[in-house]
This record gives sequence, structure tokens and C-alpha cells, in this order.
Amino acid sequence: MQIVRAAKPRDTIEEFLIRDVVDLTWEVLRLRRVKAALLRASLHTGVSEFLGSLGYHRNFGRDELTEKWAGGDKGTRQEVDSLLTKAGLTIDEATALTLDSKRRSSSIGCARNEVR
Repeated sequence: MQIVRAAKPRDTIEEFLIRDVVDLTWEVLRLRRVKAALLRASLHTGVSEFLGSLGYHRNFGRDELTEKWAGGDKGTRQEVDSLLTKAGLTIDEATALTLDSKRRSSSIGCARNEVR
């Protein structure tokens, strides 16, 4: 392993510690990619909540707009971006809504498990 050789450990313990640091670094990088993928996969939740707050209800185009946005439809993406801009928001706020929504549903799940 190049990093271990470059660090020139003085004994086996230092070699183990260096390998741990390398392994943990790779794990952090992997988890960052997983986190980003989870956000991308569930961002439509935040967009849907945002559209709901603007008066787009499930019966009046919210689901269709959200699905098209999640599918990458350019026109719909521009429309949602325009709505965000008009509201003085960015996609970061939709991301925050996604995280909050996931946290709330997770809390509800935990509460249900405690009741059982």
C-alpha cells in the first residue's frame, strides 16, 4: 500500500493506524456519495412540498409537475426554478424541505416503534 510506505510507520501499531485512517477516509468518501444520491433520489419530496405551499394541490397538477421535474423535463425544471425564484428561494430550500420531511417521517416511525 503506497500510503503506508510513504508514511514510513515505525512499527506494526503505526501501520495499523495508518491503514485505519485510509480505510476511514474511503468510508467517508463513500458515505458522502451515498448521501448525495439519497438527496437526489428524494428531492422530489421537497419540490412537492414547496409546490403545495404555493397552492399546487395533489388534485391540481402538483403530482404531475413533481413527476416531470423528477424525470428531468427541461421545461418543468425551468418552471419550478421560476417559481422558486419568484418565491425568493433556491433549490437549496427544496433540499431542506426534503431533509425535514425525511426527518419528520423518521421521527414518526420511531414514535410508532416506541408505542408498540
